[in-house]
Amino acid sequence: MWLLAAFGAFAAVLATQLLFTLVSSVVVVVFSLAVNQSFSSDELISTYIGPITLVSQMGCLAVFLPWWRHLRASSLIALRHPAGRPTAVSIAARLVAIALMGVGLQLILSYVLTFLLPLAPDLQTEYTEIIDDPVLSDLTVLSLLVTAIGAPVTEELACRGVIFECVLRAVCPACAARWRDAKWCRETGETPRPVPAVPPARFWIANALQALLFGVLHLNIVQGTYAFLLGMLFGWVVWRTGSLAWSMILHLAINFCSFFVVELSGALEFAGVPVAVVLAVLIAVAGLVLFSLASARSRARREGSAGRR
Repeated sequence: MWLLAAFGAFAAVLATQLLFTLVSSVVVVVFSLAVNQSFSSDELISTYIGPITLVSQMGCLAVFLPWWRHLRASSLIALRHPAGRPTAVSIAARLVAIALMGVGLQLILSYVLTFLLPLAPDLQTEYTEIIDDPVLSDLTVLSLLVTAIGAPVTEELACRGVIFECVLRAVCPACAARWRDAKWCRETGETPRPVPAVPPARFWIANALQALLFGVLHLNIVQGTYAFLLGMLFGWVVWRTGSLAWSMILHLAINFCSFFVVELSGALEFAGVPVAVVLAVLIAVAGLVLFSLASARSRARREGSAGRR
């Protein structure tokens, strides 16, 4: 049932995007006709693709924010969130780590695509047409709203929130007491049954499946491939922290750095491209290690405080 729900959520993302894209496109066409403006299909797309995409993202937000809020009350992901607030030092360390990962991963992605895409000209042509879209390549208020805010928020709610939670429930039937008894316990005041820990292997199965669906949502091979790998990382961040907020911030950092790839790569290529590639990898690894350590220390500190109480 929960696996079907995960695929249903995946279909809901596509359906919502399609519906709101069609509706907003029709509104644009009707408005253009009303003011006696004529557009070719190419001009319509190039002129209004940004606002249409933003409307589509708002539609997804309207669907998946309440869906995730409903699931979160009894979610396996929320169980990973320690009680209490993280310290200022922990938050600062995570933010620095995310900045490092954002810069490093975006540079690694840029170099990998630069080296590999020429080996597949058809894929290179398709991908070039996508990234040449002004919404993705030009730094404007609209592109920031769509690429650096709208995409991270809606995609994390849908993929690392609803889809990931449903897949976790599907692969961990022993944890069913967490959501099956929740309503009954609220009504009777009974204490919920303890939930067994999710085995690491099952977490990675669920993480891989949600990342795969995240990749497929991009509807092209190149973006789908690196979206799968990034989706695995985002899932790990959510599981590590028990919160979608940190995966949203990491997603935002990676997308935001895409506007400055030329400047960032130029800053690292003082001794040539090979050195820049090595530095990009070191930056990403340093961010990953720092984030892992900061999360582990924060969890251990709060669990120790809870134990003393």
